[in-house]
Parts: sequence; C-alpha cells; structure tokens
Amino acid sequence: DLETHGHKVVQSLWVDKGSGLLSETLRNVVWSEMVIKPTISAGSYLTKRFTHDDIPSILAEYTPLSEQHSWVIQPYLPEIVEKGEVSMLYFNGAYSHAVIKTPAKGDFRIQSQFGGVYDSFEPSDDLIAEGALILRHIDPNSLYGRVDMIELEGVYHVMEVEMIEPDLYFSIHPEAIHRFIGAVVEKLGSLK
Repeated sequence: DLETHGHKVVQSLWVDKGSGLLSETLRNVVWSEMVIKPTISAGSYLTKRFTHDDIPSILAEYTPLSEQHSWVIQPYLPEIVEKGEVSMLYFNGAYSHAVIKTPAKGDFRIQSQFGGVYDSFEPSDDLIAEGALILRHIDPNSLYGRVDMIELEGVYHVMEVEMIEPDLYFSIHPEAIHRFIGAVVEKLGSLK
C-alpha cells in the first residue's frame, strides 16, 4: 500500500499464519541472505538472519509456529550495520524526535538487549515529511507512530512502521515526554 503512494519500501515477502506457504515462499526467494521475523513482535523475537543453505533448519523451526504467527521475510541489508536504522517518532501526526540505531559488532539486530546502540538523529525536512505522509496513509488519527527507515543507495526506504510502540526513546530525548503528554491531552480533548 505504501508503495502505491510512492514511498520506497524494503522488499518484503509476507506469509499469513495458517496459510502453509512458508516452505514455498522460502524456496522461491532469490536473495542470498535474508531475515525472517513475525509480523507482530518486539525485541527481535523469533528474528533470524539466514542463507539458502539454512532454509531446511528455518523451516523445521518456523513451520510449527506458523499457526500462531504471520511472517515477513526481507533481504539482509548490510546497510543496517554500515549506516544504522533511523526511527522517527510522531505524536498526533506531528514529528517529535528521531534516533539512529546501530547493532553491536558481529550482530544485525539493533535492539539494546543485543548490544545495539541508540543515538539522537536529525533527519532532513524531506525525511520528516516523508514519515508524516507514511503515517497519514496508515492511520491519520493515530496518537503516535514510529517510522523505521534505512538508507539504500542514497534513498531512504521504509523497513517497518510501529503503531503500538513500547519504547518512545525518552531516555535519549527526555524533552519529548512533554510533547507526548501534550499529544495525549490534545487527543483526549478531541474525544469530547
């Protein structure tokens, strides 16, 4: 859907839970390295990087879980290590702040429990506008949302969009707490 609105999105293959299509999907992937993760997850739960040689072991582990989970499969992007992943947060559709997350040496997962490092990031005005448009396409009335992007060949691509986010990175941007509280008050006021 985002691509039809002109947004660049990391290539993704989707396997619905209970569809029985995980094996067929993986066997037809052309990427040399890829990442699989549940479509609803947190903290890199069940997220793995693998190659074609690993497909039998991935199928053995993930097929029994396919009644409970839908999957997204994406190419492994070395840019995650080289440049990091940008997360932009918006409250009531307005940009608040951004962080850049880089994995620990030897890992690809950017979560802090795996040694990932988070730093403040200053996106361009164009990138901020892009994130706001993405969220408007998904849910223009959302209290908050997070747009995760990665730079590929000089162009930012959406990796994922979080609409139920447990970490709003207030430890890196403590001033954003006030913007969030203001957004909550504004949203509650609009419900009257």
